[in-house]
Amino acid sequence: MTFNAQLIGKHYAEVKLSVTPETVDSFVRAIGESNPIFLDPVAAQAAGYDQQLAPPTILARIQIVAVLEITADPEIGVEFDGIVHGEQNYVWTRPVEVGDELSTIPLITDIRSRGSVSFLDVELDVRDASGATVVVSRSTMVHLDGGVSR
Repeated sequence: MTFNAQLIGKHYAEVKLSVTPETVDSFVRAIGESNPIFLDPVAAQAAGYDQQLAPPTILARIQIVAVLEITADPEIGVEFDGIVHGEQNYVWTRPVEVGDELSTIPLITDIRSRGSVSFLDVELDVRDASGATVVVSRSTMVHLDGGVSR
């Protein structure tokens, strides 16, 4: 069983993330970040930024919701237990800052197969409240025919 290739070009519901001081602080604690620009607005400003920054990995909060939305799609054609994360690429235009209101509309950009392995490419053009792109994320999900061995 492979991903449904008719879904190439399909957009999913918008995913949002409010980058509040509390969101950044809890994320920083969770990942054990120690860089002051992610911990203290004064340190971030001293380093030349307008606001306290969020670690780039905070984007995972948007990606997880987007991937869950896609894998829950009844038209996807495969069972979730056979899907693994294959590849990830980011193109950043600027750092994420406290106060950002980020949103993206997940897009399936490609589906292909090689033997019993299927690949599904997803693009997230993550934009701020003004509509400017902050980061473009491209990821590949891989489906192993027959699921994952346990």
